[in-house]
Amino acid sequence: MAFWSSIAQHENPSFDPASLPRQPFLRSRQYRLSDHFPWKESLHLSCTPVLLAAPALLARLGTPLQPPQQFPKTPTRGEDLSLFAGIRRLVALYRGLGLEPLVLAGHGQEFARCNPYTEDFAWQLCCEGIRLCLANPQESLWNTLKKLTASSIILHPVSYPFLRRSGLVLFLNGCAEEVRHRTDPLACRPWSASGAGWPLFLNQALLNLLADPSAGDLEHRLLCQIQGTGRSSLSVPDASGREESVCCAGLDAADDLCCVHLTDPLTFSQAEQAGSRLTPGEAQRLLRSVHVPERGIAHATAVGHVARALAQRARLRGKKLDAELACAAGYVHDIAKGFHRHELIGSLWLNYLGLGQMAHCMKDHRDLVLADSKPVTERELVYLADKYCYGPRHVPLEQRFGQKMALFASNPHAVAGIQKRLRHARELEARLTRELGESPDRIAFNALK
Repeated sequence: MAFWSSIAQHENPSFDPASLPRQPFLRSRQYRLSDHFPWKESLHLSCTPVLLAAPALLARLGTPLQPPQQFPKTPTRGEDLSLFAGIRRLVALYRGLGLEPLVLAGHGQEFARCNPYTEDFAWQLCCEGIRLCLANPQESLWNTLKKLTASSIILHPVSYPFLRRSGLVLFLNGCAEEVRHRTDPLACRPWSASGAGWPLFLNQALLNLLADPSAGDLEHRLLCQIQGTGRSSLSVPDASGREESVCCAGLDAADDLCCVHLTDPLTFSQAEQAGSRLTPGEAQRLLRSVHVPERGIAHATAVGHVARALAQRARLRGKKLDAELACAAGYVHDIAKGFHRHELIGSLWLNYLGLGQMAHCMKDHRDLVLADSKPVTERELVYLADKYCYGPRHVPLEQRFGQKMALFASNPHAVAGIQKRLRHARELEARLTRELGESPDRIAFNALK
């Protein structure tokens, strides 16, 4: 499975959209989690992402393209390009996981009122190979979706385009777990520290229920029902008048960007930078999402605190290091513990999640040699912070490596390797003592006391 997928950036002046064959929308490929990353088994989820760009439909879900008080009478070109950038970002996000989304826009007049550059908008979507469908004003949203696909759907308003790849992977993983255990109507929604986010997963049974005219305002009840992580049930009458139980699940995707609106003060360049890393709080939630035991979380928390303290001391000495990145990377440095070469497996997995900055910081935490000509970065701080922590407690380097040598005393080859790693750790400790003006061992002790 390809790790990354991007939208083609080219124009063909001779291309005629009318020459495209008229075919029904095809169902997306099945989402599959690679076997090489730390989940006990591969998960499968057959679904179609639907990117909602219809103002009337978004308003029904309580997610307008812009807050009413800020909606201009005449949309500007910049706003149109911002909307298109959001669509492109989401399309690339889903395509990167093997899911082919379709864009559901408003019908002709409504679409033209919202977007004065309708022809440019549709032409760009066509050139990008993005599937576009105009909603029928005579039909409900759910009837339209039911006709477009025979699978479960992921409903994603384009006004919330900042979801990370890691958040989407964790959300799909949670949805796959829920689908595997139930066949009744199911709705799943990511939950963050800021509240409910997007997208919204609906299985086929729930989509059929929503398309029933007797469902009423079921979509509003669903959105109100999912208030926090965990499961709850909602009773809904079906077409025959019987009560149908709908399962509503709030899933922690460890991604607070899932609820950031397009009009919030966050530019796409800032979102791209934030997308390759997590905040320390999100990193801790990631550990719990992949079921790291409490003992491992306690050690990871200690390493994160020490790495942050070292980075803060380095900043006082004029070094441009990111204390929050060092802390978050310290939290996840052992996320693949239990796998052979866990530091490499963990780094590969974080890269798969799109968290490249964090992957770089923790990939060498087992052993590391830094040339004198190379500057100290967050990677070296995470490495040394790990050596100062035995579980959640502080230990000097000699004690930490001495424990390992005592454990493998009967294996001369292993002891030689441990002694070599101790020598590397001492060299980095001596360099940091010179550059920080204080022993990093003392900084670590103070951070954990």
